[in-house]
Amino acid sequence: MATNYVSTNWFEEERDIIWAEEDDENINLENFTVAESHYPNLDKRYLTVKVNADYHAGRNSCRELENPDLLVTIVDAVIENDVFTFTVQTKNSLPEFVKQEYNVNREHKDFLWLYDQLQANKSYEAIMIPDAPATLSLETSGETKDILERLSDTEEDVGQEDFMTISKNIEEEYLQIFKKAVADHQLFLRRLAAHPILRRDINFKCFIEYEENLSVRPNKTKDQAKKLMRSLSRTMDDVLVAAGKSEDQQDIFYRDRTFLLDLHPALRDAQDKAANMVRSHKDVAESYVTLCREFENLRNWEHEQTIIDQLRNENTDFVPNRVDFSKPTAIDEIVNYMQNVKRCERISSSDMDLKLLEMLRYYNGEAAAAKQLLYRRIRALQNQETCARNLEKARSKNRGIVEAESSWKNSTDRVTTMSESAAEEVSAFQVRRAEILKMRLIDLAELQIKHAKTNHHIIQDALQSIQDI
Repeated sequence: MATNYVSTNWFEEERDIIWAEEDDENINLENFTVAESHYPNLDKRYLTVKVNADYHAGRNSCRELENPDLLVTIVDAVIENDVFTFTVQTKNSLPEFVKQEYNVNREHKDFLWLYDQLQANKSYEAIMIPDAPATLSLETSGETKDILERLSDTEEDVGQEDFMTISKNIEEEYLQIFKKAVADHQLFLRRLAAHPILRRDINFKCFIEYEENLSVRPNKTKDQAKKLMRSLSRTMDDVLVAAGKSEDQQDIFYRDRTFLLDLHPALRDAQDKAANMVRSHKDVAESYVTLCREFENLRNWEHEQTIIDQLRNENTDFVPNRVDFSKPTAIDEIVNYMQNVKRCERISSSDMDLKLLEMLRYYNGEAAAAKQLLYRRIRALQNQETCARNLEKARSKNRGIVEAESSWKNSTDRVTTMSESAAEEVSAFQVRRAEILKMRLIDLAELQIKHAKTNHHIIQDALQSIQDI
């Protein structure tokens, strides 16, 4: 059992969170316990949360891509000033590596740099490049924001109730954010490590071997221009893939191209609907927060009315001890029920985000990469046809024949190589997609059954508690 600490400075926007790797199936929010709190002054309020986590050799989120010869694992992660830094551990038994184990620290921008380098390599035009990890942001719930804004405006000390509320929200929100970030970035690395060609890329080896900072300094303006050009290029690619050689029913990639043209928009539509479902679960959780607040106000009002009625009936001075509010009331049980359901809804939305939405987002990128691969092959076929026409013209004019034959031969070899590689890539993608989609949906169904049983027990306990009053 390992112990790590999470320390957060809310009011200076400095967040240092150290997270130990946890198995997806064994992560329990009860592993978080409040260890210590610090209030140096009114402007700085620190929360320290102790994390008890079991270390595991791998993660279930990427177990289908584990390669014993080259196993890449993200063992922990740190966030500072909203910047994720991951500790990437590499264990290998390959002769091209100097050491059998490496531990390097990499930021999110380093992952984007690696993705851009792979995309820019012309020798990988016949390979599906895995989609880059998504950029994650730290988002807190509406309940946490309300408390923090109120404390910041009034400059009050954190009360015990507010402190426990913030602590519980941190336990749930930050754990899910780190699960999502680590799973996404680790899946990207393991896809590269499992590929027979990409695993030998010099930039990938530098990424996992070089123990110093890569010092990647992205140009934001240049990055935005690249994204715009890439988006326009993909739009044109969709047109070319849809129209390219569509009249040739004997094309070996015709069925694959037709399938991808149907799959990509279907995945995109499913991703949008899954995002709406996750957002709806979060909205339901936030609505329970509002209901809890209103019921708590009602409970406080009833307490005040009870005290006033007692004073009127007894016609005596106020004596607080005469009124006993230690016994739970029906409103107390309703508030407790809503808090439990709120927590369950948040966990349910996080699980759906991790198991379903992230899976759809990843395979949406994979389908786009497969379409890009077929587009590049169509371009190669068009180039081969152009070279063939140039060769005919050169022979008819009886000049430049050697250069034209060389160009035609190179274009033919390129088409042959791309066709063989693309056939393997698309076939592997379809097998991988079917297996992992099935496994993810089974995991999601099991989690939904678990959450449904939890909700059932919460309702039963609440009804029993109200009946016992």
